[in-house]
Amino acid sequence: ATMKLTGAEIKEMFERSVLSAPREDGAFLHVSGAKVKYDSSKAAGERVVSIQYQNAAGEYVNIDPAASYVVATNAFTAKGGDNFKVLEKAYQEGRVTDLGLSDWENFADHLKALTTVPTELEGRVVDVNAGQ
Repeated sequence: ATMKLTGAEIKEMFERSVLSAPREDGAFLHVSGAKVKYDSSKAAGERVVSIQYQNAAGEYVNIDPAASYVVATNAFTAKGGDNFKVLEKAYQEGRVTDLGLSDWENFADHLKALTTVPTELEGRVVDVNAGQ
């Protein structure tokens, strides 16, 4: 599914994602084309330190809370699964397009097309409090 969200909504989405950090949580989001820094020592709702996305020039720039962005996720999450209320609201308001594609089939096809699987750490989602 793809959806149109404001930068403020994206921040709210990631606040939900890191709510339980550093404990494991199935709602913890992984990203592509973005970098998220959070501080697990902060109170819930105040953990996200910064969110950057990769622009057309390949540079990472900060999101603008008032700007609109198109993001993609699986249909379960887009409909508010794992208590992503901000995404559920966008879904109910008609800002989500369910592409009707199977998550696992797309992932399997992608893996089959790879000749190698990259294993380097990219620092996409980082707890700035880790190891403190």
